[in-house]
Amino acid sequence: MPSSFDSTRKPNTHTQRDAPSRYDGCIVPSIFISAGEASGEFYGAQLAAALAQYPNSKGERAELWGMGGPHMAAAGVDCIVRAEDVAVMGFTEIVGHLPHIYREFLKLKRAIRVRRPALAVLIDFPEVHFRLAREFHRLGIPVIYFVSPQLWAWKPRRIRLVRKYVKRMLVIFPFEEQFYRDRGVAAEFVGHPLADLPPPAVSREQIAAENGLDPDKIWIGLLPGSRLKEIEANLPEMLKAARAISVSSQIACEDPGGPPGRGPALTVVPGQRPKRACPGLLSLAPPGRDQQGFVNVYDPVGAEWPEAQLQAPTSRNAGPSTSSAMADSVQDDSFASRTDSAARFEFLIPLAPTLDATQRQAVLKMTEVHGRGLPLRLVDDARAALFHARASVTASGTATVEAALLGNPFIVVYRVSPLTYAIAKRLVKVPHVAMANLIAGKRVVPELIQHDFTAANIVQHLSRLLPDGPVRESMMMELGAIREALHSLRSSGRGNNPSAIETVAAIIMKETEVAYPAAQQAAKP
Repeated sequence: MPSSFDSTRKPNTHTQRDAPSRYDGCIVPSIFISAGEASGEFYGAQLAAALAQYPNSKGERAELWGMGGPHMAAAGVDCIVRAEDVAVMGFTEIVGHLPHIYREFLKLKRAIRVRRPALAVLIDFPEVHFRLAREFHRLGIPVIYFVSPQLWAWKPRRIRLVRKYVKRMLVIFPFEEQFYRDRGVAAEFVGHPLADLPPPAVSREQIAAENGLDPDKIWIGLLPGSRLKEIEANLPEMLKAARAISVSSQIACEDPGGPPGRGPALTVVPGQRPKRACPGLLSLAPPGRDQQGFVNVYDPVGAEWPEAQLQAPTSRNAGPSTSSAMADSVQDDSFASRTDSAARFEFLIPLAPTLDATQRQAVLKMTEVHGRGLPLRLVDDARAALFHARASVTASGTATVEAALLGNPFIVVYRVSPLTYAIAKRLVKVPHVAMANLIAGKRVVPELIQHDFTAANIVQHLSRLLPDGPVRESMMMELGAIREALHSLRSSGRGNNPSAIETVAAIIMKETEVAYPAAQQAAKP
């Protein structure tokens, strides 16, 4: 149990469950909490809700304020600066925004000097947070850093800033703990917050009803990133791939009996080619056009069997409605549905909550320009989209971790400006870009970065992941292993142990116990 506020006590370790309790007196500590990106803002909102479970004897909670987005604001954080106003990524991309970012940074510094929090909690976003950490250090305010900057990947020299300015580093990937400890930083693996979340409760039918989708069609997730600059760099090529899939694909056997949460299932049928065109097939023949004039999608797996097809599953590996659906499709001599192949797929594009109305409008315009005529839907719930999609194309970032945890087969893509890429190539010191591959220690998911990020490459990889078969099954097995690795030993659902967020909240409140008297003394005139 968390103790009452007693500055003479040293904080306990967090290996035992710390249930919420009241701390003594009328103390209402001020805690600065800051996040600048969509993922960090999501964790910040969860953390704010967990900290609200620690009231004082009058039922008052800690005063939370700092930088955040709509989720954090809704959770009770007084956001002095909006996260969406400073979230810019890339060396060249950030230059044009420097004056505005600097003004917002000065606004935060002024508020810190006036309000003098007892403790600062910084979530990822090193571009701004290392500068804030220096200010907190100058003022004698301890810093807890939650969600480590990827110093193990690039700019490792910044570890000296962590040693100097950060009291405790709370990491969410298991390999990060030893990295920091070997370099003299007090680091703890607390588990990954996303690993503690249950699967989305929303049904496929509910998502379809809310977004004008057809639950019987094959859904593919397109996740271009959480920042507008990322989306501008990644979405157009994703939409080119979507168009190529729609034009090339010949799927019409819409079987609702596929794996739960994954839509219509497909299987590879080697060596089979029906005498008449069945509207349930996606050609994997070598490149070219078939007799009906459709462009074939080529893939090395299909190339092993020149006549191979992707076919809706039989009743043996699908729901009870499969057999009749297949029979109906084979009896359809008209092949009319095949000519409207774009209608076999629907593409879901989740939007980050940190995008403001103007930015969302820009994304909508992008889809109108590059995706005209495609069955696209902009949605708000990325986890639900990933959970119910057959597969996804995902920009490098937190969404790749979400996809891995939800068991959604995916491809990682990313593109930045040529100068940013040239600099990053010299600085990045890890063999993989995708976090799933780094955790696994091998290439589990395809990485299409910069020049390799083309519509043709996306189509080639998706054509291997969409059908049931060894490629899809192997990836899903590897994603399951990654999911287990990201569960903290103290994660929810394992006995009475706390989740990652509960663990972090307990650490913060214990550190605040220690820091509060010094903060009170410093605040005296």
